[in-house]
Amino acid sequence: MRCILSGMVRKAALIPLFAAALCLAGCSNREAALAGEWKGEIEIPQRLKEDPRAQFLLSKVDTKASLSLKEDKTFVLKINNVPNEGSWSVAKDEIVLKVDKVAGRTWQELRQQTEKDATVPKGMLENASDTVRFKIGEGDKTLSLIPGGTTSVQGNLTLHK
Repeated sequence: MRCILSGMVRKAALIPLFAAALCLAGCSNREAALAGEWKGEIEIPQRLKEDPRAQFLLSKVDTKASLSLKEDKTFVLKINNVPNEGSWSVAKDEIVLKVDKVAGRTWQELRQQTEKDATVPKGMLENASDTVRFKIGEGDKTLSLIPGGTTSVQGNLTLHK
């Protein structure tokens, strides 16, 4: 009797390990499905389109955007032809991008450059975040930019695979 009970206890102890393994396999499958090339275009708000001061700036902006999520968990996000590079992860229904470089420069290099450049407003990068978040859409077919983070996108951005 003792032998049967000890075998059952050992098998019961394996259930949480099996459940954890299934979760990890499911997470990696989702990440593999999300990896790849994503493209989209920034939807400029009507109020900016109608603002004469903003029209000049808008004429200089490329509204196309792309995101390359690589299987090695690195990414390149291009907005207005400026590359943002770093690592990515999935957290529930979001893709979280941790930006290490903007236009090939680290955060420290960018801060040093803005301190030296008189045309850049003081403290511009002071509150900048190194994180960009995208909401994963239904069926993992779309990514929608969550406002905030390193991007200064004025409008909506949805990417499609």
